Amino acid sequence: MAIYIDPAMVPDLDNIDSRVFKYLIQKHKGQLARWAKCKDYYEGRHDILAHKVDDDDDVVRFNVNYAKYVVDVGLGYYLGEPVKYNSDKADKADKQRKELEGGVKASIKNGSVKLYDPDLSQKLDISRIQDVYDNETISEIDSKIGKAIGIYGEAYEQLYANSDENPEPRSTVVNPMNCIMVRDNTVEHNKLFAIIYEIQEDLNESKYYSITVCNDHNTKEYRSRDLDNFEFYLVEGSEQEHYFGEVPVVEYQNNDERQGDFEQIIPMQDALNELFSDRVTDKKKFVNSILAMFGMTLDDDDEKELKKNRFIDGLPLDGKIEYIQKAFDENSVSVLCNDIIREIHKMTLTVDMTDENFAGNSSGQALMLKLMVMNMLVKNKMRSLEKGLKKRFEMYNHWLNVKGEMSLIDKKELDVVFTVAMPIDKPTIINMVTQLRGIVGDKTLLSQLWFIKDVDEVIENVKKQKAEEQQQYLATFGSQHAQDMETPIKDDEEKDPEKE
Repeated sequence: MAIYIDPAMVPDLDNIDSRVFKYLIQKHKGQLARWAKCKDYYEGRHDILAHKVDDDDDVVRFNVNYAKYVVDVGLGYYLGEPVKYNSDKADKADKQRKELEGGVKASIKNGSVKLYDPDLSQKLDISRIQDVYDNETISEIDSKIGKAIGIYGEAYEQLYANSDENPEPRSTVVNPMNCIMVRDNTVEHNKLFAIIYEIQEDLNESKYYSITVCNDHNTKEYRSRDLDNFEFYLVEGSEQEHYFGEVPVVEYQNNDERQGDFEQIIPMQDALNELFSDRVTDKKKFVNSILAMFGMTLDDDDEKELKKNRFIDGLPLDGKIEYIQKAFDENSVSVLCNDIIREIHKMTLTVDMTDENFAGNSSGQALMLKLMVMNMLVKNKMRSLEKGLKKRFEMYNHWLNVKGEMSLIDKKELDVVFTVAMPIDKPTIINMVTQLRGIVGDKTLLSQLWFIKDVDEVIENVKKQKAEEQQQYLATFGSQHAQDMETPIKDDEEKDPEKE
């Protein structure tokens, strides 16, 4: 949760007044119930399961968890493939360096001379950060962030240095129920400090709060038994400097309203749960209907005969037996269920993958049109997520620069690439690439093929293959030519006289 305060309230970030902490925590606790409800609905603990049911074995209560479906489908759609990071200028600098030979220090393009900067590629080399990302499997962190913002509407990522002999920056995802991001109340909303707290338990099963306070240059650990009054004490030796250059917490938002993917359709989710539960309850009660007898009674032998043979003889003329049932229209209930499900997908901008009309024999282009609203949703998510991922990159870069492991890189030069799980119209793409051969460059055409990961590598392999084929052809041609040279040519006198 982000809270905006007057910077004058915290003139010294190393000695924050306890009244400020109390104010912030009380504000934060006002949102805990909402986040807890979102968490419960995602994990399947819906309100219908908490309803008290009379001692009736026929009453059924269960949920159809569309809250989880909405979050997981959206997450897989834009974060199913790991996020990629590259720098276009770094690629261009690397290409320029390869083109320069024999001490040439300039290149000519479109009539203009551009001096080669030998430090350019080094400045834009992001391989060290990518190594750090690989070491901690950053794609798993990204996926957890995407999941958290889908559930709660916001998420936080705490940066720290690991405890290895050669430390590296690391990240961990923090639930918004445990994090407070404090910003100033100016138009820029600059970060002041962050509070991360959670309930812990000691060996005596006595609970306490563990609190971490992070500012732009250090972190401190506190303990508290009474968080409401923030009666806390500093853990001795816990104060540590960090080298991230700012508050080492990254904030992510799902949207401007900080709402989760399914938060607005919770009432519809409740209605759907009620409808499905009542539907199954009615079915169960139908099977267990009460048998009513009019103008007659059955003794024990008659009941056994009825249960065994499924019929009874000798009813009185005015006697009657029938089941007491509640009549219900199955078709109307089914229509209502489908209407609610359709509205859930409409309000959450997701598609129903189980809909028979969704795929069928549709072409790739038709599927793209059907997924248009979902593309609108994930583009907004990617735009918001990109901002946080670049902020993480900037702080990792600062930490590694302080340690002398890489140069500073402007985050504007970084490209964050998301791979959307979009259906591919493979025949159309292949035909397009084939038809444009000779009109558009091979590198551009190859980049359109979905199965090619590294275009430069493919082009290099093609060149090698052609060179090998040419060498093989020349070797074969040379061998044949040598054989022809060794074959003697017949003299004129050996010719057939009849042909003359």
